[in-house]
Amino acid sequence: MSSAESQGEDICPHVRTMLFVDRLTRQAQSSHATDRTEQLMKRVFLIAISILSLAALAGCSSDSDSDGAGDDSGASIRLVSPSQGAEIQANPPDDLVILDVRTKEEFDTGHLEGAAMIDFYSHDFADQLAELDRDVPYLIYCRSGNRSGQATSLMQELGFTDVADVDGGITAWAEAGLPVTGP
Repeated sequence: MSSAESQGEDICPHVRTMLFVDRLTRQAQSSHATDRTEQLMKRVFLIAISILSLAALAGCSSDSDSDGAGDDSGASIRLVSPSQGAEIQANPPDDLVILDVRTKEEFDTGHLEGAAMIDFYSHDFADQLAELDRDVPYLIYCRSGNRSGQATSLMQELGFTDVADVDGGITAWAEAGLPVTGP
């Protein structure tokens, strides 16, 4: 038994689960399967154990992040509904940047008022994102949410801290009856 296991209640319940799963994994690996079916079953078992271990680790990190401490400004990387996006636009935080990641042709057919455009398909899209100020809030959208979701992930990797991605993009925005600027 490891020292972490002997501590009992002193460790995160998810870590305890992960240690148990790890012990089962080691036991499964130590037996020598000779039958193909048994080998296949062990592989499936090991995959399931690995997934459970990752889930347990993710649970521990989210437990420690949800203690309520820290910044209460609402800054985060998050998906927002079109109505929440409209609220952000109507009551903008200081230095809000509205970022459209569609093509120029799409942008010209209509966009959110005050939006800046960086074409997701541009060869230097990541470089253009990297040049933006990471410390200001962003409201980002595309046509349907796919490109903006990918851009938001990249922004998070680049160190942006306050990005609201409009769920469903400008399509959902317009379907919600919210204003679009342009033809």
